[in-house]
Amino acid sequence: MEAAKQVHNIPPLYDEDSRILVLGSFPSIKSREAAFFYGHPQNRYWKVLPFLLGEPLPETVEEKAAMMHKHHVAMWDSIGSCTITGSSDSSITDVVPNDLSVILDAAPIEAVFTNGAASTDYYNQYIYPVTGIRPIRLPSTSPANAAYSLVRLRTLWGRALAPYLDLLEPVPSPVTERLFAEQDREYGAFQQKLIPNIDPETIIGVRTPVLRKYAKELRRNEPALAEQFLDGLPHRYFDENQLHAFLLGEEKDYERCIAGVKAFLPVVDNWATCDQLSPKALGKNKEALLQEVFGKGKKKGWIDAKDAYTVRFGIGMLLQWFLDEDFSPEFPERVASVRFQNGDETDEYYVNMMIAWYFATALAKQYDAVLPYLQEERLERWTHNKAIQKAVESYRITDEQKAYLKTLRRKKES
Repeated sequence: MEAAKQVHNIPPLYDEDSRILVLGSFPSIKSREAAFFYGHPQNRYWKVLPFLLGEPLPETVEEKAAMMHKHHVAMWDSIGSCTITGSSDSSITDVVPNDLSVILDAAPIEAVFTNGAASTDYYNQYIYPVTGIRPIRLPSTSPANAAYSLVRLRTLWGRALAPYLDLLEPVPSPVTERLFAEQDREYGAFQQKLIPNIDPETIIGVRTPVLRKYAKELRRNEPALAEQFLDGLPHRYFDENQLHAFLLGEEKDYERCIAGVKAFLPVVDNWATCDQLSPKALGKNKEALLQEVFGKGKKKGWIDAKDAYTVRFGIGMLLQWFLDEDFSPEFPERVASVRFQNGDETDEYYVNMMIAWYFATALAKQYDAVLPYLQEERLERWTHNKAIQKAVESYRITDEQKAYLKTLRRKKES
């Protein structure tokens, strides 16, 4: 079968009462023929949603649409047109995204869910910069996603959708129950002040040493439960994400670790979780790690991502692993070129702060190599001055170096 230009032929399904939006990537051949979503008989979407909503399996297009309207679920796809071979997401090129404003302007959408990796990737690349709404990635219901059983899909979709829809009670998580048993409300209130960009209702308030200890305990004593928890993305609570980061830190194998990190990064939505995610196993294959940071060929790396915390994580990896014997002058060059802008001042702040931390740490370890970046004013003014501030605060910088760095501070342009 040859690649062909295809235009999306299924209108968006929504009404003024829709509360969530579920996006696929692009309709399969069967869906295009039926002119309705998830038309392939082996796609499990129409076996997952009815189960969760307590509805009988719909048979006709009219029954499927009526069920979605009844439960306030809007549906469409991330891609409006593309060149595609058959139904293969991996073959997609020449992407033109769908304009979601037709739905978002008409309905009080509370959350956007992406069905599978392809939908998530195209949403993040083309749509998130426009909407500013972070997608919640769900495991694909496609038959190609054979690693996920129907039971597993129902469990994971149920956990993600539960806060937004009137669902059957999701399968309780013993991990979440344990976290609530360790709750420290005063600490939770403190965390809310430190991480103002996330919903305070998602903060349980478990202290970091307790989370670290529990992660080790899970890996050692209940590995099956640990794997089930890691497979349960996205999590509802901030503390669950923190625990997820610590569990990845306990992984010893590089390939398993990097797979876990790549699955987790799209749901990381704050600086604390981003910075806790620093598995030692990633240092076991630095050549491969660099390809993830910078990309290879047409594949973009973390520091070129559209998501702030993926960019921050990529720079953090360069700070952690590539400022000593594996340092190359190319690395600060690439970091200095990052100009992250998505219209969200908080996101932009945390990316720029990591750039500043990188250069402050680089001044302590590779002073002569990175000093020209300040002398030549190659960083944005705020980042430039913050890097100097953090370097001057460091005990690893000599007094003579600190005195000189202070002379390089840049005044605000009038």
